Amino acid sequence: RHKLLTIICSLAIVVIIIMVVVLFSFFVGGNDKYGSRLDGIEKVELTKEDKKELKEFLEDYEEVSTSSIRTQGKIIYINIKFKEDVSLDTAKKVAVDTLGEIDEDQLKFYDLGYFLTKEGEESYNVTGTKNAKLDTISWIKS
Repeated sequence: RHKLLTIICSLAIVVIIIMVVVLFSFFVGGNDKYGSRLDGIEKVELTKEDKKELKEFLEDYEEVSTSSIRTQGKIIYINIKFKEDVSLDTAKKVAVDTLGEIDEDQLKFYDLGYFLTKEGEESYNVTGTKNAKLDTISWIKS
């Protein structure tokens, strides 16, 4: 007598379970926010020692006041603060010189983000980016 109602309820329960599984996989899914974009990073990982050497390289320039290097995913962020008497062209040259200090395999894997700042009477804030597939830095004056 309740055969048709039982079949309809069973189908509804199966459909609801499938919908919950699909929605869960889309919205909750895995914890890896980068997906497969970081595959192979362990071969070219920028270690703490690499960051320390790059920071020391930058701070050996008398024009550099402070610097910091951090990585996030496939991007290396390099912040350089310059002393008051440093021109923008000199600052860009110092940033370009860092390309020689980073391993060639790392340059082909990581994107680079540069933040050049100088405070004082003639201050500047300049952002530069270098894609892993390109050889040059693109500069944007902020």
